[in-house]
Amino acid sequence: KLDLIEGKISYFVEGLKVEEIFNSVEKPFEFYSQAKSKRQNQQNLKNTLDSIEIFKSMDLAVSKIIPEILTKSTVNKKSNLPKDNEELEFAQVLRIQLDLDKEFEAIKGELLKKRDFYPDELFRLFDTDDKGYIKAPHVVKALSQFDISITETEANLILKRFSMSDEKVLSANEFAYIFAPVDSEPNRKALQKSLVKASIHKISDFNPDTKEAIKKVFLRLKSNEFFSEPLRQKLSKQPLFDFYEVFKLLDKSGMGFISFNDMKEFLTKHNVSATPLEVLCVYRRYDKRRQNKITFNDFTKELTPLPPEK
Repeated sequence: KLDLIEGKISYFVEGLKVEEIFNSVEKPFEFYSQAKSKRQNQQNLKNTLDSIEIFKSMDLAVSKIIPEILTKSTVNKKSNLPKDNEELEFAQVLRIQLDLDKEFEAIKGELLKKRDFYPDELFRLFDTDDKGYIKAPHVVKALSQFDISITETEANLILKRFSMSDEKVLSANEFAYIFAPVDSEPNRKALQKSLVKASIHKISDFNPDTKEAIKKVFLRLKSNEFFSEPLRQKLSKQPLFDFYEVFKLLDKSGMGFISFNDMKEFLTKHNVSATPLEVLCVYRRYDKRRQNKITFNDFTKELTPLPPEK
């Protein structure tokens, strides 16, 4: 029985070891689609997501095995990869990121409805040094108070996702952008609450429901970025994958940036069905400087994996 949990490949295995399941996979993208389909038929997903033990037990297996699978699926094809396949390779990555990001948006929307949640209040609980920015150790320490186990590497993946600079830090505004709704009117109204702010000085000051909603947002964010990283690593190991050539494929107008319509047309071309709001979810992932356009620098930043730890 295979179930995709929180946007990350995590599996319940009856009678077989996790390693045996993973090592039998030659095409991880197809396996992802199959698992996603199985998850959609699962009736008790919420109970599964609430089990933190699942994450703890699967993290080790996934972190060791997925990169190996992605490498194996590529090694024997490197020398034969046609240049035309660059477009297909990127389309596969974009399809998965779109699925992850639109689900993250839905979970984030639930948090925004909480009457005692304000991003700036939460940021102050992360920024224990009161410096106006946070780094990986701040994220690790703060999330531990929500019973979330996260490594500094995983924290850096989150910082990389939302940082407008090339440094592994987040300012208060960048942190708030994690929770900014894409374009949902109810969520925008939720973010613009008219009530007087609650005074939040510690995690326990949040209502239990709010604390749980924050926890779910960061669990999903952690797993989304954890799953996206092997996709970047796979592309980086393709000797014939040219970032600039793929960028030009999307930049139809030749203006030096990818517009929202460029990305929407690219997804349609590759038979990815998505609403405009869903496309916007993944578009914002690449629009690092929040300019409503994706520059080549934005594009390469999103697709470049973290450097190996020294």
